Amino acid sequence: IVIKGNDDINNSIKTQIGYIKLNFAKKVKEIKEAEKELYKEKNENLDGILYSTQQIEDKFKELFALYKEKKIKSDKKLEEQKIENLAQKKAIIEELKQLIHNNKEDALLKKTYDDFHALRAKWTEIGPVPQTELNDLWHQYNYGIEQFFDFVNINKELKELDLKKNLEQKIELVTKLEGLLIENSYSIILKESRTLID
Repeated sequence: IVIKGNDDINNSIKTQIGYIKLNFAKKVKEIKEAEKELYKEKNENLDGILYSTQQIEDKFKELFALYKEKKIKSDKKLEEQKIENLAQKKAIIEELKQLIHNNKEDALLKKTYDDFHALRAKWTEIGPVPQTELNDLWHQYNYGIEQFFDFVNINKELKELDLKKNLEQKIELVTKLEGLLIENSYSIILKESRTLID
């Protein structure tokens, strides 16, 4: 059995305890039925019958009550942890938003991408959240992921556009400088080249 998170552990134990309780009740019933048959054979009155299972039934009830008490405490602690997990995941969503809006420079794109992956890893490490918050939280998180990838694509497109513009300017500059090569006057070449470079 592979168990992940406290929810799965609690559900697994709850299921096992349910089977134990069911099987215990079934076994006790079988023993009581057998003892009733013995009493009937001896023609004894069934009203005052003392079953041999009474002591073990009392002990089982005591242990089951202890389990229920611990389960209530565990469930409460789990719910508190889920609320803490929810706060942590909401903080990650806010960090995703900040990551996109604060990093407009191309030089920061690599760091932004690394930070993005760190946030995604942190997200997966955080445990479960309250079930009532799950859908909304997933929508917000997935929206943040989509926004990040849109941001990265826009930055790539802007960079490509900027590189294309720079290339066009350099080609134009080289063409003008090549045109100066046919000039015979050194002073005109020097004057024109300074104008082009500035």
